[in-house]
Amino acid sequence: MIDATVAAQLWRWQRRARDFRMWSHFTGALPLSLLGAFAWRTWKRNAAPSNGHRPAATVIIPCKRRLPRAEAIVRAMLDQDFEGKTEYLFVTASKDQPAHAEIARILEQIADPRARLLVSDAAPKVCGEKILNQLHAVRHACAETKVLVFADQDVCVHSDWLRALIEPLRDDRIGATTTGFLECGGAGPMVRALQFMSLGGFYPFSLVYPVLFGPSFAMRRSDFERLDIPAIWNRRVSEEIPLSPFLKSRGLRIEFATEAVVASQDPVDLGGSLSAFGRWLFFVRLYDPTMWSLFFGATALKTYILGEMVSRKAWDVLAYALGCDLLYGLLSSLFYDRMYLRRLRPRFPELRVSVLHAALAWPLLLGFYWAAFLMSLRGRTVRWSGYDYEHLGPDDIRAVASPSGPGRGGVPGQ
Repeated sequence: MIDATVAAQLWRWQRRARDFRMWSHFTGALPLSLLGAFAWRTWKRNAAPSNGHRPAATVIIPCKRRLPRAEAIVRAMLDQDFEGKTEYLFVTASKDQPAHAEIARILEQIADPRARLLVSDAAPKVCGEKILNQLHAVRHACAETKVLVFADQDVCVHSDWLRALIEPLRDDRIGATTTGFLECGGAGPMVRALQFMSLGGFYPFSLVYPVLFGPSFAMRRSDFERLDIPAIWNRRVSEEIPLSPFLKSRGLRIEFATEAVVASQDPVDLGGSLSAFGRWLFFVRLYDPTMWSLFFGATALKTYILGEMVSRKAWDVLAYALGCDLLYGLLSSLFYDRMYLRRLRPRFPELRVSVLHAALAWPLLLGFYWAAFLMSLRGRTVRWSGYDYEHLGPDDIRAVASPSGPGRGGVPGQ
Protein backbone atom coordinates (compact mmCIF):
# COMPACT_ATOMS: atom_id res chain seq x y z
CA MET A 1 0.00 0.00 0.00
CA ILE A 2 1.34 3.43 -0.99
CA ASP A 3 1.71 5.83 1.95
CA ALA A 4 0.50 9.43 1.84
CA THR A 5 3.95 10.96 1.16
CA VAL A 6 4.62 8.76 -1.87
CA ALA A 7 1.08 9.32 -3.17
CA ALA A 8 1.48 13.10 -2.86
CA GLN A 9 4.80 12.98 -4.73
CA LEU A 10 3.28 10.85 -7.50
CA TRP A 11 0.41 13.34 -7.79
CA ARG A 12 2.86 16.25 -8.09
CA TRP A 13 4.82 14.41 -10.79
CA GLN A 14 1.65 13.53 -12.68
CA ARG A 15 0.36 17.10 -12.50
CA ARG A 16 3.71 18.49 -13.58
CA ALA A 17 3.86 16.05 -16.50
CA ARG A 18 0.33 17.02 -17.53
CA ASP A 19 1.20 20.74 -17.35
CA PHE A 20 4.40 20.43 -19.35
CA ARG A 21 3.78 17.53 -21.72
CA MET A 22 2.53 19.67 -24.59
CA TRP A 23 5.10 22.41 -24.00
CA SER A 24 8.03 20.05 -23.81
CA HIS A 25 6.92 18.53 -27.11
CA PHE A 26 6.78 22.04 -28.62
CA THR A 27 10.34 22.82 -27.57
CA GLY A 28 11.73 19.36 -28.30
CA ALA A 29 9.70 16.95 -30.39
CA LEU A 30 8.26 19.43 -32.92
CA PRO A 31 11.66 20.56 -34.31
CA LEU A 32 12.76 16.94 -34.55
CA SER A 33 9.57 16.07 -36.46
CA LEU A 34 10.15 18.94 -38.91
CA LEU A 35 13.76 17.84 -39.39
CA GLY A 36 12.55 14.33 -40.17
CA ALA A 37 10.05 15.67 -42.71
CA PHE A 38 12.74 17.86 -44.26
CA ALA A 39 15.16 14.92 -44.55
CA TRP A 40 12.45 12.67 -46.02
CA ARG A 41 11.53 15.32 -48.58
CA THR A 42 15.17 15.70 -49.58
CA TRP A 43 15.69 11.94 -49.93
CA LYS A 44 12.47 11.56 -51.91
CA ARG A 45 13.39 14.32 -54.34
CA ASN A 46 16.91 13.04 -54.81
CA ALA A 47 15.48 9.62 -55.68
CA ALA A 48 12.90 11.03 -58.12
CA PRO A 49 13.76 11.13 -61.84
CA SER A 50 14.48 14.48 -63.43
CA ASN A 51 11.49 16.19 -65.07
CA GLY A 52 13.70 17.34 -67.96
CA HIS A 53 12.87 21.04 -67.56
CA ARG A 54 15.86 22.84 -69.11
CA PRO A 55 14.88 26.40 -70.12
CA ALA A 56 17.49 28.98 -71.08
CA ALA A 57 18.76 30.60 -67.89
CA THR A 58 20.75 33.64 -66.87
CA VAL A 59 22.66 33.44 -63.59
CA ILE A 60 23.24 36.88 -62.03
CA ILE A 61 26.02 37.30 -59.46
CA PRO A 62 26.50 40.78 -57.93
CA CYS A 63 30.08 41.18 -56.66
CA LYS A 64 31.87 43.70 -54.47
CA ARG A 65 34.47 42.19 -52.13
CA ARG A 66 37.58 40.10 -52.69
CA LEU A 67 36.99 36.57 -51.44
CA PRO A 68 39.23 33.67 -50.45
CA ARG A 69 38.94 30.82 -52.97
CA ALA A 70 37.18 33.14 -55.44
CA GLU A 71 38.45 31.18 -58.44
CA ALA A 72 37.12 27.87 -57.07
CA ILE A 73 33.74 29.53 -56.44
CA VAL A 74 33.54 30.89 -60.00
CA ARG A 75 34.63 27.59 -61.57
CA ALA A 76 32.05 25.66 -59.57
CA MET A 77 29.37 28.13 -60.65
CA LEU A 78 30.23 27.60 -64.32
CA ASP A 79 30.62 23.82 -64.05
CA GLN A 80 26.93 22.85 -63.91
CA ASP A 81 25.30 19.65 -65.16
CA PHE A 82 22.54 21.59 -66.88
CA GLU A 83 21.82 20.98 -70.55
CA GLY A 84 19.86 24.18 -71.15
CA LYS A 85 21.43 27.33 -72.55
CA THR A 86 23.06 29.33 -69.76
CA GLU A 87 24.88 32.60 -69.32
CA TYR A 88 26.59 33.98 -66.24
CA LEU A 89 26.56 37.72 -65.58
CA PHE A 90 28.94 38.93 -62.89
CA VAL A 91 28.30 42.57 -62.08
CA THR A 92 30.07 45.21 -59.97
CA ALA A 93 29.02 48.79 -59.29
CA SER A 94 32.34 50.15 -60.59
CA LYS A 95 35.72 49.04 -61.88
CA ASP A 96 37.28 50.40 -58.68
CA GLN A 97 35.59 47.86 -56.42
CA PRO A 98 37.93 45.10 -55.12
CA ALA A 99 35.99 42.28 -56.79
CA HIS A 100 36.18 43.72 -60.30
CA ALA A 101 39.86 43.10 -61.04
CA GLU A 102 39.72 39.69 -59.37
CA ILE A 103 36.65 38.48 -61.34
CA ALA A 104 38.08 39.93 -64.58
CA ARG A 105 41.32 37.98 -64.06
CA ILE A 106 39.47 34.74 -63.26
CA LEU A 107 37.14 35.00 -66.26
CA GLU A 108 40.09 35.76 -68.53
CA GLN A 109 41.82 32.60 -67.34
CA ILE A 110 38.71 30.44 -67.72
CA ALA A 111 37.79 31.94 -71.11
CA ASP A 112 34.19 30.69 -70.98
CA PRO A 113 32.08 32.56 -73.55
CA ARG A 114 28.98 32.12 -71.36
CA ALA A 115 30.42 34.37 -68.64
CA ARG A 116 30.56 38.17 -68.76
CA LEU A 117 31.58 40.88 -66.31
CA LEU A 118 29.37 43.99 -66.26
CA VAL A 119 29.70 47.37 -64.59
CA SER A 120 26.43 48.94 -63.44
CA ASP A 121 27.73 52.37 -62.29
CA ALA A 122 25.24 51.99 -59.43
CA ALA A 123 24.83 55.02 -57.17
CA PRO A 124 22.15 54.11 -54.61
CA LYS A 125 19.70 56.81 -53.56
CA VAL A 126 16.36 55.10 -52.84
CA CYS A 127 17.26 51.39 -53.09
CA GLY A 128 20.16 49.04 -52.46
CA GLU A 129 23.37 48.87 -54.46
CA LYS A 130 23.00 45.11 -54.84
CA ILE A 131 19.52 45.56 -56.33
CA LEU A 132 20.83 48.12 -58.84
CA ASN A 133 23.49 45.61 -59.89
CA GLN A 134 20.90 42.87 -60.29
CA LEU A 135 18.52 45.03 -62.34
CA HIS A 136 21.41 46.12 -64.57
CA ALA A 137 22.24 42.47 -65.24
CA VAL A 138 18.58 41.63 -65.96
CA ARG A 139 18.53 44.33 -68.64
CA HIS A 140 21.62 42.76 -70.23
CA ALA A 141 20.33 39.17 -70.15
CA CYS A 142 20.09 37.51 -73.55
CA ALA A 143 16.73 37.56 -75.30
CA GLU A 144 16.30 33.76 -75.11
CA THR A 145 16.46 33.70 -71.30
CA LYS A 146 13.41 32.10 -69.67
CA VAL A 147 14.63 31.85 -66.06
CA LEU A 148 16.52 34.37 -63.94
CA VAL A 149 18.74 32.91 -61.22
CA PHE A 150 20.15 35.18 -58.51
CA ALA A 151 23.16 34.12 -56.44
CA ASP A 152 25.53 35.80 -53.99
CA GLN A 153 29.19 35.98 -54.90
CA ASP A 154 30.35 33.80 -51.99
CA VAL A 155 28.10 30.76 -52.53
CA CYS A 156 29.83 27.41 -53.02
CA VAL A 157 27.68 25.23 -55.29
CA HIS A 158 27.73 21.64 -56.48
CA SER A 159 27.24 20.55 -60.08
CA ASP A 160 23.46 19.92 -59.74
CA TRP A 161 22.68 23.24 -58.07
CA LEU A 162 21.28 24.96 -61.16
CA ARG A 163 19.19 21.99 -62.26
CA ALA A 164 17.71 21.52 -58.78
CA LEU A 165 16.84 25.21 -58.52
CA ILE A 166 15.21 25.46 -61.97
CA GLU A 167 13.33 22.17 -62.38
CA PRO A 168 10.44 23.03 -59.99
CA LEU A 169 9.63 26.11 -62.11
CA ARG A 170 8.03 23.80 -64.65
CA ASP A 171 4.95 24.08 -62.39
CA ASP A 172 3.23 27.39 -63.17
CA ARG A 173 1.83 27.53 -59.62
CA ILE A 174 5.36 28.04 -58.29
CA GLY A 175 6.43 31.67 -58.47
CA ALA A 176 10.00 31.23 -57.25
CA THR A 177 12.41 28.63 -55.96
CA THR A 178 15.01 29.09 -53.28
CA THR A 179 17.39 27.05 -51.18
CA GLY A 180 19.40 27.06 -47.97
CA PHE A 181 22.76 28.65 -47.22
CA LEU A 182 25.18 27.02 -44.78
CA GLU A 183 27.88 29.22 -43.21
CA CYS A 184 31.14 27.38 -42.55
CA GLY A 185 33.69 30.18 -42.32
CA GLY A 186 33.70 31.07 -38.64
CA ALA A 187 36.90 31.33 -36.61
CA GLY A 188 37.08 28.38 -34.23
CA PRO A 189 34.85 25.29 -34.05
CA MET A 190 32.24 26.76 -31.66
CA VAL A 191 31.82 30.04 -33.54
CA ARG A 192 31.58 28.09 -36.82
CA ALA A 193 28.94 25.81 -35.29
CA LEU A 194 26.88 28.77 -34.04
CA GLN A 195 26.97 30.40 -37.48
CA PHE A 196 26.15 27.10 -39.15
CA MET A 197 23.17 26.32 -36.93
CA SER A 198 21.80 29.90 -36.86
CA LEU A 199 20.63 29.35 -40.43
CA GLY A 200 20.86 25.59 -40.88
CA GLY A 201 18.65 24.87 -37.90
CA PHE A 202 16.06 27.24 -39.29
CA TYR A 203 15.51 25.62 -42.71
CA PRO A 204 13.25 22.70 -41.68
CA PHE A 205 10.77 25.31 -40.44
CA SER A 206 10.46 26.55 -44.05
CA LEU A 207 8.14 23.57 -44.55
CA VAL A 208 5.64 25.46 -42.37
CA TYR A 209 6.25 28.99 -43.71
CA PRO A 210 8.28 29.05 -46.95
CA VAL A 211 10.20 32.23 -47.76
CA LEU A 212 12.89 33.25 -50.23
CA PHE A 213 16.53 33.25 -49.15
CA GLY A 214 18.70 35.81 -50.92
CA PRO A 215 21.94 33.84 -51.47
CA SER A 216 20.23 31.62 -54.05
CA PHE A 217 16.80 31.89 -55.71
CA ALA A 218 15.22 31.74 -59.16
CA MET A 219 12.05 32.79 -60.96
CA ARG A 220 10.66 32.81 -64.47
CA ARG A 221 11.55 35.89 -66.49
CA SER A 222 7.96 36.18 -67.68
CA ASP A 223 6.75 36.44 -64.06
CA PHE A 224 9.54 38.88 -63.22
CA GLU A 225 8.30 41.18 -65.99
CA ARG A 226 4.55 40.51 -65.66
CA LEU A 227 4.55 41.23 -61.93
CA ASP A 228 6.81 44.27 -62.46
CA ILE A 229 9.37 43.15 -59.91
CA PRO A 230 11.73 46.02 -60.86
CA ALA A 231 9.09 48.48 -59.60
CA ILE A 232 9.18 46.74 -56.19
CA TRP A 233 12.97 46.50 -56.07
CA ASN A 234 13.47 50.14 -57.03
CA ARG A 235 12.27 51.13 -53.53
CA ARG A 236 13.88 48.35 -51.51
CA VAL A 237 17.25 47.41 -50.02
CA SER A 238 16.57 43.68 -49.61
CA GLU A 239 15.67 41.90 -52.84
CA GLU A 240 14.23 38.60 -51.59
CA ILE A 241 12.33 39.41 -48.38
CA PRO A 242 9.70 41.74 -49.95
CA LEU A 243 9.12 39.18 -52.72
CA SER A 244 7.93 36.40 -50.41
CA PRO A 245 4.65 38.00 -49.25
CA PHE A 246 4.18 39.64 -52.65
CA LEU A 247 4.31 36.36 -54.57
CA LYS A 248 1.99 34.69 -52.05
CA SER A 249 -0.50 37.55 -52.44
CA ARG A 250 -0.56 36.80 -56.18
CA GLY A 251 -1.42 33.15 -55.55
CA LEU A 252 2.08 31.85 -56.32
CA ARG A 253 3.99 29.35 -54.18
CA ILE A 254 7.58 29.48 -53.02
CA GLU A 255 9.41 26.18 -53.37
CA PHE A 256 12.39 25.30 -51.18
CA ALA A 257 14.72 23.26 -53.40
CA THR A 258 16.15 20.90 -50.79
CA GLU A 259 18.66 19.38 -53.25
CA ALA A 260 20.22 22.75 -54.13
CA VAL A 261 21.52 23.85 -50.70
CA VAL A 262 24.71 25.93 -50.98
CA ALA A 263 27.43 26.90 -48.50
CA SER A 264 29.90 29.67 -47.79
CA GLN A 265 33.40 29.70 -46.33
CA ASP A 266 33.51 33.49 -46.08
CA PRO A 267 35.53 34.26 -42.90
CA VAL A 268 32.92 36.10 -40.81
CA ASP A 269 33.31 36.39 -37.05
CA LEU A 270 30.45 35.89 -34.61
CA GLY A 271 29.77 39.63 -34.40
CA GLY A 272 29.50 39.87 -38.18
CA SER A 273 27.17 36.87 -38.29
CA LEU A 274 24.97 38.37 -35.56
CA SER A 275 24.97 41.70 -37.42
CA ALA A 276 23.87 40.01 -40.66
CA PHE A 277 21.12 38.07 -38.88
CA GLY A 278 19.90 41.23 -37.15
CA ARG A 279 19.81 43.03 -40.48
CA TRP A 280 17.85 40.16 -42.02
CA LEU A 281 15.31 40.30 -39.17
CA PHE A 282 15.05 44.09 -39.60
CA PHE A 283 13.99 43.59 -43.23
CA VAL A 284 11.65 40.74 -42.26
CA ARG A 285 9.95 43.00 -39.69
CA LEU A 286 9.59 45.71 -42.32
CA TYR A 287 8.42 43.65 -45.30
CA ASP A 288 7.06 40.36 -43.93
CA PRO A 289 5.63 41.11 -40.46
CA THR A 290 3.76 37.79 -40.40
CA MET A 291 7.00 35.85 -40.57
CA TRP A 292 8.67 38.15 -38.02
CA SER A 293 5.73 37.68 -35.63
CA LEU A 294 5.80 33.89 -36.02
CA PHE A 295 9.54 33.71 -35.41
CA PHE A 296 9.36 36.13 -32.48
CA GLY A 297 6.35 34.31 -30.99
CA ALA A 298 8.04 30.91 -31.23
CA THR A 299 11.23 32.27 -29.65
CA ALA A 300 9.32 34.02 -26.85
CA LEU A 301 7.17 30.95 -26.17
CA LYS A 302 10.18 28.65 -25.97
CA THR A 303 11.90 31.08 -23.60
CA TYR A 304 8.79 31.25 -21.41
CA ILE A 305 8.39 27.47 -21.32
CA LEU A 306 12.01 26.89 -20.35
CA GLY A 307 11.73 29.62 -17.71
CA GLU A 308 8.62 28.01 -16.25
CA MET A 309 10.35 24.63 -16.14
CA VAL A 310 13.20 26.18 -14.16
CA SER A 311 10.96 28.19 -11.82
CA ARG A 312 8.82 25.13 -11.04
CA LYS A 313 11.93 22.94 -10.74
CA ALA A 314 10.61 20.52 -13.34
CA TRP A 315 14.10 19.24 -13.95
CA ASP A 316 13.04 15.97 -15.57
CA VAL A 317 10.91 17.76 -18.19
CA LEU A 318 13.63 20.39 -18.68
CA ALA A 319 16.17 17.63 -19.24
CA TYR A 320 13.87 16.11 -21.87
CA ALA A 321 13.50 19.46 -23.70
CA LEU A 322 17.24 20.21 -23.64
CA GLY A 323 18.01 16.65 -24.66
CA CYS A 324 15.77 17.08 -27.69
CA ASP A 325 17.58 20.33 -28.47
CA LEU A 326 20.96 18.61 -28.36
CA LEU A 327 19.64 15.77 -30.49
CA TYR A 328 18.20 18.26 -33.02
CA GLY A 329 21.55 20.03 -33.32
CA LEU A 330 23.40 16.73 -33.68
CA LEU A 331 21.05 15.18 -36.25
CA SER A 332 20.56 18.33 -38.35
CA SER A 333 24.29 19.05 -38.58
CA LEU A 334 24.98 15.39 -39.39
CA PHE A 335 22.30 15.47 -42.08
CA TYR A 336 23.63 18.68 -43.65
CA ASP A 337 27.19 17.38 -43.57
CA ARG A 338 26.37 14.03 -45.18
CA MET A 339 23.80 15.36 -47.65
CA TYR A 340 25.37 18.68 -48.73
CA LEU A 341 28.83 19.50 -47.43
CA ARG A 342 30.25 16.13 -48.48
CA ARG A 343 29.20 16.88 -52.09
CA LEU A 344 30.97 20.23 -51.93
CA ARG A 345 34.20 19.13 -50.28
CA PRO A 346 35.96 17.85 -53.44
CA ARG A 347 36.17 21.52 -54.54
CA PHE A 348 35.96 23.15 -51.10
CA PRO A 349 37.70 20.89 -48.55
CA GLU A 350 37.42 23.57 -45.83
CA LEU A 351 33.63 23.15 -45.62
CA ARG A 352 33.49 21.24 -42.35
CA VAL A 353 31.55 21.66 -39.11
CA SER A 354 31.91 19.60 -35.93
CA VAL A 355 28.60 17.87 -35.29
CA LEU A 356 29.32 17.78 -31.56
CA HIS A 357 29.85 21.54 -31.45
CA ALA A 358 26.69 21.99 -33.56
CA ALA A 359 24.73 19.92 -31.04
CA LEU A 360 25.90 22.24 -28.25
CA ALA A 361 25.30 25.34 -30.38
CA TRP A 362 21.57 24.80 -31.02
CA PRO A 363 20.43 25.31 -27.38
CA LEU A 364 22.72 28.37 -27.13
CA LEU A 365 21.15 30.00 -30.18
CA LEU A 366 18.16 31.14 -28.14
CA GLY A 367 20.35 33.96 -26.82
CA PHE A 368 21.71 34.64 -30.32
CA TYR A 369 18.17 35.03 -31.68
CA TRP A 370 17.15 37.38 -28.86
CA ALA A 371 20.16 39.60 -29.57
CA ALA A 372 19.24 39.66 -33.27
CA PHE A 373 15.62 40.54 -32.43
CA LEU A 374 16.79 43.48 -30.31
CA MET A 375 18.98 44.67 -33.18
CA SER A 376 16.05 44.43 -35.60
CA LEU A 377 13.96 46.68 -33.33
CA ARG A 378 16.60 49.34 -32.81
CA GLY A 379 16.39 52.40 -35.03
CA ARG A 380 15.51 52.64 -38.69
CA THR A 381 18.94 52.82 -40.33
CA VAL A 382 20.74 49.83 -41.78
CA ARG A 383 24.44 50.05 -42.56
CA TRP A 384 25.31 47.59 -45.28
CA SER A 385 28.38 47.32 -47.46
CA GLY A 386 29.41 50.95 -47.39
CA TYR A 387 26.00 52.63 -47.30
CA ASP A 388 23.61 53.86 -44.63
CA TYR A 389 20.02 53.07 -45.66
CA GLU A 390 17.51 55.10 -43.67
CA HIS A 391 14.03 53.59 -43.76
CA LEU A 392 11.40 56.29 -43.33
CA GLY A 393 8.78 53.71 -44.38
CA PRO A 394 8.58 50.45 -46.35
CA ASP A 395 8.67 52.41 -49.63
CA ASP A 396 10.64 55.45 -48.48
CA ILE A 397 14.39 54.86 -48.32
CA ARG A 398 17.35 57.24 -48.31
CA ALA A 399 20.81 55.89 -49.13
CA VAL A 400 23.95 57.74 -48.04
CA ALA A 401 27.52 56.55 -48.61
CA SER A 402 29.32 55.82 -45.34
CA PRO A 403 32.40 54.00 -44.06
CA SER A 404 31.93 50.35 -43.13
CA GLY A 405 31.20 49.47 -39.56
CA PRO A 406 28.33 49.52 -37.09
CA GLY A 407 25.64 52.05 -37.91
CA ARG A 408 24.97 54.51 -35.12
CA GLY A 409 21.45 54.08 -33.81
CA GLY A 410 20.69 51.49 -36.43
CA VAL A 411 21.30 47.90 -37.43
CA PRO A 412 25.00 47.32 -38.13
CA GLY A 413 26.09 45.50 -41.22
CA GLN A 414 29.10 44.16 -43.02
